[in-house]
Amino acid sequence: MVKFEFILIPYVLDVVLLGSSCHSGKESRIQLGTSSTLANAIWYAQSTTGKRSALARPMDDWWEHRTSYRWYLSHRPSVGLIRLTVRQGASILVDSGDLYDTSYAGGRLGVFVYDQPDVIWSGLKAECAERVNQALMLDGVDDFVTLPSIKDLSIDASFTLETWIYLENGAPSSDMPILCSSDGNLCFSVQNKITNCSLGGTTLSAGSSLVETAWNHIAMRYDAQNLELSVFINGTLDGSQTDVSSVDWDNSTVLYIGRNNDTAFLEAILDEVRVWGLALLDSEIQDHLELPYLHRQNHKRLLDAHFSMDNEEDGDTTLLDQGIYGHDGTIEGSALFVSSSLDAGRFELTYPDAKKRKKRELSRYHEEL
Repeated sequence: MVKFEFILIPYVLDVVLLGSSCHSGKESRIQLGTSSTLANAIWYAQSTTGKRSALARPMDDWWEHRTSYRWYLSHRPSVGLIRLTVRQGASILVDSGDLYDTSYAGGRLGVFVYDQPDVIWSGLKAECAERVNQALMLDGVDDFVTLPSIKDLSIDASFTLETWIYLENGAPSSDMPILCSSDGNLCFSVQNKITNCSLGGTTLSAGSSLVETAWNHIAMRYDAQNLELSVFINGTLDGSQTDVSSVDWDNSTVLYIGRNNDTAFLEAILDEVRVWGLALLDSEIQDHLELPYLHRQNHKRLLDAHFSMDNEEDGDTTLLDQGIYGHDGTIEGSALFVSSSLDAGRFELTYPDAKKRKKRELSRYHEEL
């Protein structure tokens, strides 16, 4: 029997990094350093406080001596996806499943063996895959998306609307609709870089401006029980107003992305549009800023619509809902699906003190190490 470790290590020491303990098929976090505690943390399967915390454990088997295994590690930083599979011939021995973590924006790839001599690595190959993160670009002229009705989306009482928005340099100063109802009773908009939330006859404006040529996370929340309307900028509460009455919605009233009930349209780029039929907690809105995935929320049937923009192509007329309810939208005009840099924006907001590293291109193939 042989025991292996598989670790992905950035160049900067003394920082949290990703590791995978393949003798138990787990994905882990490891604190890099030099000590016997670290050595034990790498070697043993259990979590070690301050050194490694196991997130998944799909397999407990040990590896056999003089047996060849093929390891596949996929990392898609643009959406935070990490997946490890290990095969012996045609058999899959380890499959971590899709794991998501946006704190790893990249790094260098290599192999490392700890306290196990005579391990031979061969056929090490690394290649860059195409980015899978897209966003929706609206031209401000006639591009918009028609979503199902307010009642079908279950936002006729309490609700939360959230999205990431990217304003180009010199964006129009007019009131531009982001998510608005067809009757004008609800509108989440931006005017001169100020985020506005309107419900019924009440309008609430954020206290801080959005930043141009950068990704901004914004959210509009209405708590029907407490009659409170709130606006969030980059995960932080930026304004609230009480005594805001709810609206008696008509069955035919629909929700638009990128237009209002008049002739105003949005000139901006949107990504990760999410519609919730409940008033999210402040902490949940902050958490969602950091999450590229919402599996738990979908499983609990909390998310009423989720538009990631990642499964469409230019010319498509349907905006796919990635949630469980199938609340797809109809694309009008000539909206474009463009490559999204949201992963970088999310990383910068989540880790504002992180240092940027010089990007290098890796294109090498080693037959034998």
